Amino acid sequence: MCSAKLFAVLKHHWSDVMIAVAIASAMSLVSCICANAIDPSGFWQTHSMDVWFGADTARVMWDMTSISGIHSRLDLHPLFTLLTYPQVFVLRELLGLPAITAVRLVIAAAAFVFSCAFYSLLRLIGCRKVDSTLFCVLSVISGSAMFGLAVPETYIYGSVGIVIALILVAVAEQRQVPDICYVIASAFTLSATSSNWLIGILATAVHHNWKQTLKISGCALCLVLALWFVQKLAFPSSAFFVPTQGESRFLNSLTLSNFKECSRAFGLYTMVVPDIKPLALNGYFEDFVQLSIQHTSQSELSPLGLAAGLCWIALLGTGLWAALRSRVHRRLRIALILSVVYQYALHLIYGNETFLYSMHFMPLLVVLAAWSTLTRTRVAALSLAICLILSAGLNNVQQFSKAAAIVNPSALASKRLP
Repeated sequence: MCSAKLFAVLKHHWSDVMIAVAIASAMSLVSCICANAIDPSGFWQTHSMDVWFGADTARVMWDMTSISGIHSRLDLHPLFTLLTYPQVFVLRELLGLPAITAVRLVIAAAAFVFSCAFYSLLRLIGCRKVDSTLFCVLSVISGSAMFGLAVPETYIYGSVGIVIALILVAVAEQRQVPDICYVIASAFTLSATSSNWLIGILATAVHHNWKQTLKISGCALCLVLALWFVQKLAFPSSAFFVPTQGESRFLNSLTLSNFKECSRAFGLYTMVVPDIKPLALNGYFEDFVQLSIQHTSQSELSPLGLAAGLCWIALLGTGLWAALRSRVHRRLRIALILSVVYQYALHLIYGNETFLYSMHFMPLLVVLAAWSTLTRTRVAALSLAICLILSAGLNNVQQFSKAAAIVNPSALASKRLP
């Protein structure tokens, strides 16, 4: 019965399904191409940690491929190993793929799921098919996706959880949704990245009173705890998801300089990547460099990047204006805007490289920008989106090529920067 109903729904929306699959396939392909552009020999070893904008690539590799490895960072990503290790294991054992290839395919599969969910969210808020397609393409060519999907990291899973939570809010505005769906969505936002749980709680709170929200959130926490114990049995070194004092080294002081840097990285560099700056690693492994754009001024954008940046600011500003003035999807707009504010406030005080976490807030910003297509500004918004796709896409490809060359093992070993 359920299968027949599902088939009927898919048949009715077959064109949407085909578009979503096509865009998702493109995003997976971008993930694989970008990953293959980076020479893996020596790059995902212990001595190369933090090179890619501070990403813990070696640690994530251990989390995804090793049972006996030290899974210490699961204190922030509670069920990441339980989510990813079985997938990598199947690809390695059944298909005989190398560990790096298996990890890349699992990340690409997560990108596929993200893109399908993101297209669905855009359609649910009322965007037309062509509009949803353009803004999905915008997410594919964004700096966040191009750089974030190139290496093993946890953030694509956090992004999937955020989009699913917003989908639940949108669906609940049209029909009754069982509480178990909220429990699962809330648990998923917690399981991928613990700081994202607030968005899962927020998605619950906009459709429930505070007592129901506490009950659903408590059930979600119990579900994650139960699954964590299963993970602990399989991976004995799994850390409990309570942040340690060591996280204090990632806290920022609320200075004017930090405010400007975080704002640029959050609002602009998420979409349009500026000139890449290789920095000498502080402390250990002084022979290596780290990619960074945190301290890069907007004046250092290339002419192409500057044009893309102006298009993005205009599009995002129009979308914010449209969302604030809209009279539909009130609960979704509340959840969306508060989620953006929360992510911004979080990264004002946490994270040395805001761009590293941008997969968590890139979809929020693109959905906000897409709201501009629901008003009389639709034609202008679509024109800006097309210009942005062309200019930002080319700019980001150029910057990615430069970054990939910098982290080439031979360049790292000789400390000669392109």
